[in-house]
Amino acid sequence: MPQNLDEHTRSVIVKVMGASLAILGGANYAAQCVVIPRLRRRSGNKEWTGPRLLLGCMTTLLWMHILSAFFTLVIIAMGSLDNSTKADTTSSTDDLTQLTSSINFCEDDFADSSWIAEPANTASSLASYCPLALWGIFGLPSREWSTRVAGHWRFGVAYGTLLAIGIGSTLLHALLTAGAQGGDELPMLWFVASLCFIGLDVILQGTSINLSVLISTMVFGKDPSRAQKEGRWFLHWLICGSAVVATAVYCFSRENFLPFYIMFVLYATTSTIGLITICFFLKWNDDTQFRSNVLLPLAVCTGWMAIVAIVAWVSEMLFCLSAQQQANPIIKFVWNRGVHPFWHCSSALLAWLSIQAVLAGQGLQRGWGQPQLQCAWFGVPYVTFSKMKLTKQI
Repeated sequence: MPQNLDEHTRSVIVKVMGASLAILGGANYAAQCVVIPRLRRRSGNKEWTGPRLLLGCMTTLLWMHILSAFFTLVIIAMGSLDNSTKADTTSSTDDLTQLTSSINFCEDDFADSSWIAEPANTASSLASYCPLALWGIFGLPSREWSTRVAGHWRFGVAYGTLLAIGIGSTLLHALLTAGAQGGDELPMLWFVASLCFIGLDVILQGTSINLSVLISTMVFGKDPSRAQKEGRWFLHWLICGSAVVATAVYCFSRENFLPFYIMFVLYATTSTIGLITICFFLKWNDDTQFRSNVLLPLAVCTGWMAIVAIVAWVSEMLFCLSAQQQANPIIKFVWNRGVHPFWHCSSALLAWLSIQAVLAGQGLQRGWGQPQLQCAWFGVPYVTFSKMKLTKQI
């Protein structure tokens, strides 16, 4: 990942990522090996959606990589044609002097094109985040959230920020400028902030002690019978306010990677704890089939995808320079063309699965219907709701 980090920043990142891997691995083991089998035995339901969901995720990763490779070849081919028409060879050097991004990546800058700095990284950004976000906004999954009476626009915001990540990441790897870097990293903060809001709202409305009532009463002194609405209003503005503060902090400290990393980790940790709480501690009308066939399989796949994405991100950050110095061309090619694109594809699918998990929880909680897992013909898993009416869980 960033090649220009100091040793202190690297050590902090490695420690945090190591702790994250341990937490995710433990939660995944508990869910997959202990909780899900116990729920299946209790319900007497032998159906297990895990393999189908895993196959859908692998298929999704495959087509994203194929699309990424296609876009990469197109960019390289167009760059070769462009370079062959120029008499002088100083354009790449001039481009390198105009780079203002505070981070750089393993792929060689402007080696294959005079107008795209990193073809493989640019192509993988365009081929991963953008298709998933657009399908979530306009495709079949949009029918499951956009027509709901209440609580649906938050998912539009989540998909919209995912699309913004794809556009910003594409511009960053194409240009390596400060503005493009902000267009990549700020939507990342906004996306995890939106996940925090959705997850915390599900938790506040689903605990036996309505925490939103408690928060509103303590902060505003309202009558508890009217405090539920104000409590959710407080949560809304709390997350929005924190996102504004995070944006301001980022804008004033963009050159330093550590503040952005700390803010992103805080949001991501809150989202992870929220998802774990939703999976293991909330009561869903004793719906064991929902837990064992929808919620926990989604959470397990999300956890594994997070582990894969973290390993890819840390691998580039730690071993980029040493890999570039290797005489083995295969190692150099993998780090030059493969590791960061793999991070893009896996993190895009991770974001998608996270949205589906909180969507399933909120939909069941608000009586949208019985959540079910579906896989599109090209493999992408998504949540649908049956027409059966369910009692709203508070």
